[in-house]
Amino acid sequence: MNPLIKGAEQIRYQSPLYDPVYDEDDNVIDEECIRSGTDVIDTFIRPVNADGKPRYYRLRYPVHAKEHKRRWDNWLNQQLVDAEPYRVKVSKVGRRVLFSIDPNFIEKRDKARRRLEASRRRASRIAAELPQAAGEASDTWDIFAEMERQVEETYNVEQQNEFDLDIERELQERNDYEI
Repeated sequence: MNPLIKGAEQIRYQSPLYDPVYDEDDNVIDEECIRSGTDVIDTFIRPVNADGKPRYYRLRYPVHAKEHKRRWDNWLNQQLVDAEPYRVKVSKVGRRVLFSIDPNFIEKRDKARRRLEASRRRASRIAAELPQAAGEASDTWDIFAEMERQVEETYNVEQQNEFDLDIERELQERNDYEI
């Protein structure tokens, strides 16, 4: 047991194993899961949420632990506004990924709810202003079509300028080479 992680239980983590799928030209086109790995949600997150006992797994490299921590932390943050979110915090200790009870869970959840409410209010305010803009113009779709046409024109002009510049460079290189 690691002295930095008091009372934590180490559980073996198995990575999923994938086998490449090739096409007729021996190019890898997809991957097929041969062995599913450890289910982190059922093995780590739900038990920690239920009994409060910290659990961790070890990886070979600290960089992998950092990636796992980031991935599971993002997943847990996305679950904050659900009806039954998980009160779990993910930490990285060396090359270990630790799941423990989050003491700041209530503040995080309240902040996420306020952020969601603010974005809903902002969206409703924009939706309320949109019919006024549509009343000024003949049709909302005409506005979008005009914007799309302007973007395409700008893109086409930039592409043509790049093409002309490439041709000029090639001609200059040929002239320099012939001299």
